[in-house]
Amino acid sequence: MMAVSAFSYRSSEGDVLDDVVFRHYGSRDGRELELVLEANPGIAAVAERLPIGTVVLLPTIVSAPERREVSLWD
Repeated sequence: MMAVSAFSYRSSEGDVLDDVVFRHYGSRDGRELELVLEANPGIAAVAERLPIGTVVLLPTIVSAPERREVSLWD
């Protein structure tokens, strides 16, 4: 996966980074969270309770194309 651009989100009262990431991407597999942490240096320190008004960059994620193996005998 690769991040190419970002959407910004301004946190509200009670926001937790994991939930913000889940609402935006619809997944809890961790890959998205890793990219969000990379895009927002230092945010891990407040991830469990984001201060109101914190701007979180949510990168647009582009998945690598799936490789399909071809066999001469298919």
